[in-house]
This record gives sequence, C-alpha cells and structure tokens, in this order.
Amino acid sequence: MFCPRCSQQQTSDEVRFCPRCGFQLNFVAELIPNNGVVVTREAEPQKKPARLRRKGVRLGAKLIVLSAFLLPLAVALSVNFDSPIPFWVPFIIFLLGLAQAVYTLLFGKHDL
Repeated sequence: MFCPRCSQQQTSDEVRFCPRCGFQLNFVAELIPNNGVVVTREAEPQKKPARLRRKGVRLGAKLIVLSAFLLPLAVALSVNFDSPIPFWVPFIIFLLGLAQAVYTLLFGKHDL
C-alpha cells in the first residue's frame, strides 16, 4: 500500500500512520477492499451491562435496609402479640434482598 499524500510505500498493511508524512492510513485501508466506496456503519447502541448490574445490587441493598427498618416494628408487634410471627416479614424481605444482590453479582452481565 502507498500513502495517498506522499506516495511512500508502506512496509505493512497494518500501519496506522505514514512514517514519512504522518497521514492516517486506517481510512485508506478500509477503502481499498471496497473499491474506494465509503462504507457507512450505523452506530451500534451502547449496551450498559454494568449499569444494569449496579441496579440489581442496589435493589438488593435497598431490600436489606428495608428489612432493618422493619425489624423494630416487628419486635414491637411480637412483644404486643406475644408471638414470633411478625419477625417473618423482615426476615423474608432480608432474604429476598440478599438473594437479589448475590444473584446479580454471580449471574449479572459483566463488562468485558
């Protein structure tokens, strides 16, 4: 391949810039296989798996904090009714939050 600006022959087709004039050759390397036709690529939508992953962990953390806020209410109700049944509500919410956070950390989409 030759540089279109200074006609310097390139040692490799993988060179990104002309060593003599500094012309960027990436675009030229794309034109050669397409017979000089510019191929426009549509912009691919950016995926945001890290954001979705943070959202799942954040939801799990919110459920765990909610269960901590419900615990004093459960203590008051269990003392009032003399029964351990009110403890089930914050316990189940805590387990759901923990399961959500762990599931998202283990099986959520990763940025690679």
